Amino acid sequence: MSQDNFIGCVNTDRELWREREGDFYADSVHITQTGGLGINCGGYVYVKYLREWHKLAEGKFNLKRKGIVEQLRETCEQLRRTPMSLKDLIPLLQQAADELDEKTQEATKGDTQSS
Repeated sequence: MSQDNFIGCVNTDRELWREREGDFYADSVHITQTGGLGINCGGYVYVKYLREWHKLAEGKFNLKRKGIVEQLRETCEQLRRTPMSLKDLIPLLQQAADELDEKTQEATKGDTQSS
């Protein structure tokens, strides 16, 4: 393409954050002229409106929460099939509660860090 045929363009995005100032290959976050939130990570840019990003994050959390609930139900089912005394049940319930707490914290870790 010759210089006579070159069409320039203007970047209308408003940058909010860049991992390394002046490094145009660094990860970054920007707002587009139409109000989309763009996230550049590893050279790939995804642009969505705020509500779409929120739905995406909510769906991720709900999937993790469903996995935790399924694991808890599976543990309860295993307990139903196992004959034991109440004394033997206490450590298993404590372990299930600890695992649920740990997994809930993992599932919400990204959400609390970004707030």
